[in-house]
Amino acid sequence: ADIGNSPWHTSDNNAFEGNSWWCGSEDVGGYLDGWLQFLDTPDIDVPAEGTTDLTFKMFYDIEIPGDYPPYNGWDAANIRISADNFATWDVLNGAPAYDFTSGYGWGYNGEGADIPGWGGYSGGDTPGDWVDGTFDLSAYAGQNVKIRFAFGSDPSYSTIDDPTIIGFFVDNVEVSNYNTTATVHITHVRVYYNQGKSFVDYPKPTRVLIIGGGFAGL
Repeated sequence: ADIGNSPWHTSDNNAFEGNSWWCGSEDVGGYLDGWLQFLDTPDIDVPAEGTTDLTFKMFYDIEIPGDYPPYNGWDAANIRISADNFATWDVLNGAPAYDFTSGYGWGYNGEGADIPGWGGYSGGDTPGDWVDGTFDLSAYAGQNVKIRFAFGSDPSYSTIDDPTIIGFFVDNVEVSNYNTTATVHITHVRVYYNQGKSFVDYPKPTRVLIIGGGFAGL
């Protein structure tokens, strides 16, 4: 399969530097209705001791949040973590804080209500700005985890309706512990379609092992 044809792909469009990961379509210049798209990291061994942080650069221009009970947001992006290859998962909370507590972009695609997310424009104004993401992984000390960058859109209003909402971008993903920083090479893209019931993986992920004082497996 050609990774360039998947919604999550590397692109120089609106990139932070060089090429960034973008959940968007080159043909559309953004995203479409009814998307549920995931970008997964390789396995990460979180050290048993010390503070481990996930940091990255991100940019989003997506539909401005609105109320549709039980939802208080429309299209959505968030960060997730799993210790069992996403058989189960939790939403990671950190900085910046999410813009709403319940996104219809998740609910419409079968994930239910009360899942938070970002919406509108990163940095607060249009056009969005590249901002820093920082998330503490210490609650998962001693576990093998994967991080997921998730995006979901509802059944109406996307880039075709508003060309300023161009999607979700990620760059410079790093995991650090003590004075050691390992760049997480995102080699595993899982693209969900058919309302999140089907997926395609490409290519096989590599493992990332982070050790205080050094790292291996990149």
